[in-house]
Amino acid sequence: MPININNTNTPAYLKVWPNSDRDNKHLNEIALFRSALKPVLEANGDQELVKEIQLHDRACIRFLRARQFNIKKAVSMFQEALNVRKTQHVDRVLDSPFIMAEEYNRVLCRGFHGYDRCGRPIYIERFGSIDLDRIWEKMNDDQRLSLCRYQAEYVRKVIFPAASERAGHRIDQLLIIIDMQGFGRHHLRTKQWSFTKALSTNDQLLYPERMGVTILINVPTIFSWVWKIASTWLDDAMKQKIQIYNHSAHNELLELIHENELPAILGGKCQCGGKKYDKDDKIMFWDRDGCLSHNPMMNDFFKFSRVGGGTDKKLVQTKYESTWTATEEKEGSDHKEEVDMY
Repeated sequence: MPININNTNTPAYLKVWPNSDRDNKHLNEIALFRSALKPVLEANGDQELVKEIQLHDRACIRFLRARQFNIKKAVSMFQEALNVRKTQHVDRVLDSPFIMAEEYNRVLCRGFHGYDRCGRPIYIERFGSIDLDRIWEKMNDDQRLSLCRYQAEYVRKVIFPAASERAGHRIDQLLIIIDMQGFGRHHLRTKQWSFTKALSTNDQLLYPERMGVTILINVPTIFSWVWKIASTWLDDAMKQKIQIYNHSAHNELLELIHENELPAILGGKCQCGGKKYDKDDKIMFWDRDGCLSHNPMMNDFFKFSRVGGGTDKKLVQTKYESTWTATEEKEGSDHKEEVDMY
């Protein structure tokens, strides 16, 4: 049964935005996809994924594109994703605190930091600096996967709606930067491989087409044979969105991100913080280079992970301000009002 999109209680992540011209090119495939799913949609009307499919053409396109617009395969993928979300209660993972999020992030250097030129949130991770031994001391693979899923749902329900309101159109993809400096043989242990493969499989099934582009920088030679194996876990559409550089890719990053949105350590001009300790909330985000620790997008995630959202509570919907000012945007540039996300 279709839900009432004018209901004031409709969550922000279900807000309907106008289709882009690219979306409208696939209206026939979308109609066929919804028609094929009709029995499933009617039987599972209370599920969040079903509501998204009913309301958003782009939600349909994500599954269709992930299966090269093969209706039968896209329907099968949707049914599998719906089953996983139901059996693992993914819709409700934000209802309760995830205290270990803070513990996990003590040994990572990662976070959300601003927006790219197309309005997509930027996620940065310094993978080469990860202390895997400390992570394994704190969490097993199931706990790590649960945390990643917790963060993915937070992005879907909080970060993307905030980015959409800021941009004035639907934003449902990330720009991801992975700094591989420091990557070595200690990152190649079997249990890390098994976790990475499980995470990749989970993300492609539950969050298809959420990655706008991923940029790997400072990639060492040893990674070349790693990529030969890891790339087999990814579908063709995802592999096309990954760019790999054996240097800092400063110029390439600035083509996508305004210099005031990019941390100085990555060649930008932002120096918005340092190590941050919040005595009231006991927030600690370990970031030796500053910007990520200070950014409100990640600090709010830590606060949220300690108290939980709850379906009967209003999720945080902060309209995060960009360090790239309106004046700079007008003077600057090639800023795009809406990106062709495919």
